[in-house]
Amino acid sequence: MWLDPIYEELKRRLTRHKVLHADEFRMELLHPEGKRKPVNGYMRTYRMSWKAEPAIIIYEFQPGREWVYPETFLKDWSGYIHAYGYIVYHKLPDAIIMLGRWARMCRCFYKAYDNLKADAKRKGSTAEKGLEYRNALFEIERGIQTFTARERYDTRMERSKPIVDEFFAWVDSLNATPKSDIGARRYTRSCSANT
Repeated sequence: MWLDPIYEELKRRLTRHKVLHADEFRMELLHPEGKRKPVNGYMRTYRMSWKAEPAIIIYEFQPGREWVYPETFLKDWSGYIHAYGYIVYHKLPDAIIMLGRWARMCRCFYKAYDNLKADAKRKGSTAEKGLEYRNALFEIERGIQTFTARERYDTRMERSKPIVDEFFAWVDSLNATPKSDIGARRYTRSCSANT
């Protein structure tokens, strides 16, 4: 196709970066012959870090969610990839380090919190505690938006790392909790090794 050279150049520039973000979402397409019967597939996205210039985002349609698709796209690449806890990203080569997403983890805690309908159940709950850790970290992040990369790193090491360490120690200390907390705990543990 005549767009292939443009795609390849965008991919080359994208994969020069050591930090990428990946995601996918389900799509239904019309049958190639124009029939109304939908064909299921997934649109996978790869993008640079939010501070990278120029911002490059590549969309790649695939018929499934198997690990072979990101592995093929990221062939010969090494670095850190931000993705939610889907098992596919944990199966990538060792040169690719999967980082979990705090936003995804927080949604799990929010969901657990919302499932506790009564305020009395929410007070002091695992979900509330998880959100308190999240709020402390996000408050630091709001304050360093305009910092240089080095200043953000130094601030995170000084102020955020102790909170993150305490958070994961707390998660590991949790015993049996209400069913609504299990999703947040499972996702959190899947991210903790590389955070």
